[in-house]
Amino acid sequence: MLVGRTCGLSAALALVWSLSSMAIAAEAELTVLCPFDKPLDFSYQAWQDKVVVADGKASLNGLPANGGGGWNTTVDLGGRGDDSPALRLRVRPGNTAKTMTLIMDDTDGRSARWEFPLPAPGEEWTIVTPKGGASLAEPNRLQRKDHPEDASPLDLPHIRQYQILGDWSKTVYDVEVDAIMVVPADGALRAEREAFAQERAAEAERQAKAAAEEAARVAKERQQRIWNQGKRTERSPQVVAVSLAAPDILAL
Repeated sequence: MLVGRTCGLSAALALVWSLSSMAIAAEAELTVLCPFDKPLDFSYQAWQDKVVVADGKASLNGLPANGGGGWNTTVDLGGRGDDSPALRLRVRPGNTAKTMTLIMDDTDGRSARWEFPLPAPGEEWTIVTPKGGASLAEPNRLQRKDHPEDASPLDLPHIRQYQILGDWSKTVYDVEVDAIMVVPADGALRAEREAFAQERAAEAERQAKAAAEEAARVAKERQQRIWNQGKRTERSPQVVAVSLAAPDILAL
């Protein structure tokens, strides 16, 4: 159960939606984190005062990708680490953006990001989950600005802010969003996570192999230079006598 204020609603009024048409998990209960029942608390860059929140949805009409906005609020997501965030949205014909990002910040300075691939334009509302089926406990990216070496997870019981933002590409958003959700992990999400983990492992192996091959190439080139420079020619010096000039000095 979601505890805290959810985009203007008290915990007792937190909405739970059941959507039988949802592709993620038929008839699964979805916790609505934000039903867009009030304007953004803040916005910035190209989205400054340009995100229209009305009729239970946020409209991003022709907005560049370098902007964002969200809410300063307290949310308790304790015990939901295996669940995933989700966006319910509709992509309009003028959209050229490929992804949208969700950020959650905790009270200890950690900031988690989830990247959501955007579907093709259409009239239907679609629920999208993050790249690789990323969970709340393991987002697509996690950082702590004041302590970048800190790899501890997001403090889910103490979320203080969340926001949506563009991907900072040279694209334009024509998207409507009517809910930020938390969805339970089902078989499809878990399979997506496993496939993504395998892809990352394969990529890490590829990069390690490429790095090893490059190191071997550099070492071989260095050895070849040593060999080339070590060849004697008619101009090479010749040692004819060696004597001890001092306890630690040789004279040639």
